[in-house]
Amino acid sequence: MRKILLTALLTILSFMLCAQVINTESKRIDQDEEGWAGTIDLGFALIKNTREIIQFTNNTRVQYNRNKSRLLLLNELVLMKVDQSDLLNRGFQHVRYNYAFYRYLIPEAFVQVQYNQLWKIDLRALLGVGSRFELIHSDSASIYLGAMVMYEYEEVDKASNFNRDFRFSVYLSGGLSLQNGIDINSITYFQPILDEWEDYRISTENSLRFGITTKLGFKTTLNLSYDSRPPEGLQNTFYSWTNGVSFKF
Repeated sequence: MRKILLTALLTILSFMLCAQVINTESKRIDQDEEGWAGTIDLGFALIKNTREIIQFTNNTRVQYNRNKSRLLLLNELVLMKVDQSDLLNRGFQHVRYNYAFYRYLIPEAFVQVQYNQLWKIDLRALLGVGSRFELIHSDSASIYLGAMVMYEYEEVDKASNFNRDFRFSVYLSGGLSLQNGIDINSITYFQPILDEWEDYRISTENSLRFGITTKLGFKTTLNLSYDSRPPEGLQNTFYSWTNGVSFKF
């Protein structure tokens, strides 16, 4: 019975960790005031029965605003061991800078390092530059379009394969706030190799939240990730559908 429960837990975690493309849009901090702002979340779990399970998580978001400049620092780490064996480990570090040169044109650059045991990614390093375009922005609705060129260095499956590519990354992000506490948010990324568009990744995250009370709400989120040429042994498509409650204050 314990083995069945452990397998079910790992299956759920596998779907939750499916996204190859990091959704940094959802991790931006909505703050206009100058100075530092952010959150740091730490978690630790120890489970001991017939097997010993140790899990550590860290999720850090820090943002600095000054005049028209904005610096975003992200760190996410998930470590899980079962009987001293690494099981589901993943993490990334992301640094992004943008400058509001004009209200509708926001140049930006980023550096990112990522690894994901589930996806057999030992190392993926990205360096990108481009711009973010503000298409619509109001109290109830927002739409942003981003277009970037990035260099990708990737070590796959115990560093037996190396990839060095230039990719085009375009994303469309939108949010809509309706009456009765209903919020709709969506972000979709498309990332093909510049000289080989048949090799591409698509990732989308879509969420719906509706209010139960003035502060408490129910939220459902659908994540879908597709890689036209995944590492050997992995399927092309992963998805997750999560439901839960959220609290606004």
